[in-house]
Amino acid sequence: MKHFFRFLCLLVMICYSVSGFSETTSMRVGDSYTIILPDYFLYHYETSYFKQYTWSGIDAAYFNVVYSASHNSSFSVGYNVAILTLKQPFQGTKTIKCIAVSNNAPDYPQTYTYDITCGSVDVALYPTVMTLPVGGSQTLQWQFNPSNTQYGATATFSSSNQNVAMVDFNGKVTATGLGTATITATTNYFTTATCQVTVKHPYPVTSITLGESSLELNEGESRILAATVLPSNASVSSLAWSSSNHQVAMVSSDGRVTAMGPGYCTITAMSKDGSNIKADCIVHVTSVSNAGDVNLDGNISIADVTTLIDYLLTGVPPVQPTTTNTKTYTIGGVTFTMVDVEGGTFMMGATSEQDDPNDREKPVHIVSLSSYSIGQTEVTQALWSAVMGTNPSGFTGNMQNPVESVSWDDCQEFINRLNAMTGMTFRLPTEAEWEYAARGGNKSQGFKYAGSNIIDDVCWYTENSGDTTHPVATKSPNELGLYDMSGNVFEWCQDWSDSYSSEAQTNPTGPSTGTYRVARGGRYSRTPWYCRVAYRVFYNPTSKSDGTGLRLAM
Repeated sequence: MKHFFRFLCLLVMICYSVSGFSETTSMRVGDSYTIILPDYFLYHYETSYFKQYTWSGIDAAYFNVVYSASHNSSFSVGYNVAILTLKQPFQGTKTIKCIAVSNNAPDYPQTYTYDITCGSVDVALYPTVMTLPVGGSQTLQWQFNPSNTQYGATATFSSSNQNVAMVDFNGKVTATGLGTATITATTNYFTTATCQVTVKHPYPVTSITLGESSLELNEGESRILAATVLPSNASVSSLAWSSSNHQVAMVSSDGRVTAMGPGYCTITAMSKDGSNIKADCIVHVTSVSNAGDVNLDGNISIADVTTLIDYLLTGVPPVQPTTTNTKTYTIGGVTFTMVDVEGGTFMMGATSEQDDPNDREKPVHIVSLSSYSIGQTEVTQALWSAVMGTNPSGFTGNMQNPVESVSWDDCQEFINRLNAMTGMTFRLPTEAEWEYAARGGNKSQGFKYAGSNIIDDVCWYTENSGDTTHPVATKSPNELGLYDMSGNVFEWCQDWSDSYSSEAQTNPTGPSTGTYRVARGGRYSRTPWYCRVAYRVFYNPTSKSDGTGLRLAM
């Protein structure tokens, strides 16, 4: 019987040695994993078969193995329960093996394989962005996931540039110099988090105001631009002056602007303390060769003297003769005219003649446009009816009145049908194209309204309209021969609404998406303030009003 038991024991050991055994687990520092080694030894009252265990792949720096009492004392006498504890984190996976050998069967060792993966501990820093004055300090807060109290996580701190910011072992950041630095927290689990630190002067510049937002200079003329820097105790109050075009105007370190040649440019005053606060002034330089051309006909003659005398007596500025090219189109017996607008550069927005402008018209900025064409008049009810077959207007009775009560979306359908009928590519003007044309393009004389400073000459508005629209082209045109760009009805533009930028732009088209579309020009039921060439209004593209129509462009 005793030999039978020995044989059975050896048979079981052989089976285990063939089959083997393996497990996989993930641990963090402080975690313990209980390993129960399978009990394949038999016990006989006359003979004890002791187990011996050896470990392969165990690094004392990372793991600690402790044996406990046998889990099944009725069948074995050794220790077959091991507790594996992770002492410190590591990267990747470690494979360890336990080899069990019986003293009565040393040729049949049993191997048990365990793949141990070190679990991750992430760290988060608060705040992730920090701004400090030179000499200032702030302590970072950090949080581990999972909690460091359970998994033994620690973090060390470092700075990418100690000349800008230093950090101690508690995460306290101290600003040492101007610039930027990255503070990094690194856990003992090899994970990181960062905070971007910007160090500025203790009293940075908050605003710069120039005495003038625009200058009109003749070639060779110079003028000092006064600048006010706030706060008055700014750490660095000196300014860096620059010109966008030295061929038009140059500026010295004290803000003296000198006109070099005809054209437009932007003079910029920028803070030197790194705050990037700046202020702009648009400069328009006029050639002295045109100084005596009062009536702007390209010649200096006795007619200029006569024109000047008339201006002094009447107060009405001379109007430059209109010599623009036009094209005429006919649809369903209705004729309309497009006027060519030569491209150029102008100051867009709240220029000096625009009394009491609102914030939507600021800041003034330089815009350059390519040549295009624009409708000589607003689209009439006659033209709309010829294309669409219906007349949505509220003020009927005269088909030469501008069409109104049309949404921006309606205008797109109208234009699509018109293009299909003509084979042309009509569209709505961009907001910049509209304002450039309203100001008179490169023939502009700087009027407040489209064609005059006397509103009744060019505009149907609340005081002269009788609370109704009027036939197009019954008021005087502007410098380009365009009618009703002030008053009668607002005109849809192509652009989505947006705030102005001070940066110079070329052929701007507005943002790619938005909520509201732009309309320009004022209407029959608005006061003169709404009819200025710089005024902007924003409407939902689906909205309709008896004071809103359109003007074509291409």
